[in-house]
Amino acid sequence: MPGTSIIRNSDIITVLRAPYAEDDYGSVYRDWELGATTVASGRASIQHYMALEEDIDRQTETEGARLFTDTADMRGVIQSEDRVVYDGRTWEVTSPPQEYRLFGRYHHTEMFIRLVVG
Repeated sequence: MPGTSIIRNSDIITVLRAPYAEDDYGSVYRDWELGATTVASGRASIQHYMALEEDIDRQTETEGARLFTDTADMRGVIQSEDRVVYDGRTWEVTSPPQEYRLFGRYHHTEMFIRLVVG
């Protein structure tokens, strides 16, 4: 419903999740080479806070952003091992999603995301 969110939620995101795999030592991890499943799509607000260009072994560009959402359909959906497609590029979630409450009710969820190119 337009106009009900205090967070602008002007960006469309898709949440991706890879299946679990086990390495030779018994450690469980998300294996992105096995493919990913779309977990959800919804609205969020992406706020960029960092852009870094490095040329050590190879040229890389790193962008950092915070993702905010307060829509009910995204609450509790995103996990710290997921990836988020925003503006046609796939970002990694780099922090555990934090849910915030105001006056005892759910207010919004926020997390950090990162994009590395190169």
